Amino acid sequence: MSTTETQSELCELAKCLRQERLYVSYEKKQLQQLNESLAGAGRRLAQAAWTTSMQRDNLDGLVMSRGDSTPQHACQVANLLHQTQFTDAYKQLSHQMVSYSEFLASLRNNPNLVAVCLSQGDRLGLPYMTDIVITVFSSLLGSCVLPEDESIMVTMLHKLVEMQLLEAANPRKLLRHGRSSLSRLYKSFSDQLFSSRLFLTSALYDPILCLLTDEEIFLDIDPAKAVIRFPPQERMRRFGVEGTDGYKAALARHRQTIIAKLATHANRFVVGIRDNFHCLPTFLATLIRTIFNCMESRGIEAKEIWAVCTDILFNSFICPAIVDPEPKGIIDMPISYIARFNLMQVAQILQVLALWKWEEINPQHQDLYRQFDKTLVPG
Repeated sequence: MSTTETQSELCELAKCLRQERLYVSYEKKQLQQLNESLAGAGRRLAQAAWTTSMQRDNLDGLVMSRGDSTPQHACQVANLLHQTQFTDAYKQLSHQMVSYSEFLASLRNNPNLVAVCLSQGDRLGLPYMTDIVITVFSSLLGSCVLPEDESIMVTMLHKLVEMQLLEAANPRKLLRHGRSSLSRLYKSFSDQLFSSRLFLTSALYDPILCLLTDEEIFLDIDPAKAVIRFPPQERMRRFGVEGTDGYKAALARHRQTIIAKLATHANRFVVGIRDNFHCLPTFLATLIRTIFNCMESRGIEAKEIWAVCTDILFNSFICPAIVDPEPKGIIDMPISYIARFNLMQVAQILQVLALWKWEEINPQHQDLYRQFDKTLVPG
């Protein structure tokens, strides 16, 4: 090989290496920019999730009429949250940021320890437990936006079930009061989870829409309240003179109309829930299965086990979404006072139907519940 050819090949090699170096340098720069963009998007997502979680808690306080949540106070909090400016931790913590980061990371990676601390806080009646639970959910777990946070939350809920629900003298009372860390975390998690919204929207959208577009009359389950919904003049026009045979006949026809409407609407909800049960969030199905198996292994009677599982699924998850569908994103139509009342009546019917096998139905309401096919409702 001649010297000229060797020099030519070396020049070609140097040119290729130079191009390769430029290409690698460009790729490294692109990767660095992508990493920075991803980190920035992650920060913005975490900040938006935190703000959303705080706004949801503020709205819940207003809807539930908590003592510290007057309309004026709720508006002030909402404005402050909207104007929140986030600061990088290192600017406040300086060299101690590493220690704080390691502590929070170890705490986050040990959900059983967090559950034990929350359970002990509830048992001791420590102040600010509500704020502590909100901080754990919205800050430590980032509002469970990422799949790994969901996994940590599921582990925490299972530990809280073991420590609070299974050890409670009255598990149903614990759930219905909604003051335990288990109840608060369960509500926050189920409200945030996309799979929860998917199930609730799939199961409840059509039935709720049908009820809202129906004639606006009070659909009272209690027959004793049917008459008092009307002012005296309207009552006289509809039913006639009280105590007469005509009055009783008109009242009976009105009752049958109300029963027919309630049964039709409630059956739509039952079918919607049944047909979309395959969309039930995995965490919820697993949680209910765990509660059932643990209570059964402790020799608790089947009636109590079924009641607790029903409270978890219906009273704490499905029925609140029926009564108040707007925050869950199920529907965005305005809901009148009468429509809201009727949604509450349907939710009450579903709760009774879910326990029909174990709890006696009020004899005054038998004419209503005879309209339902018991095979459609698990019992």
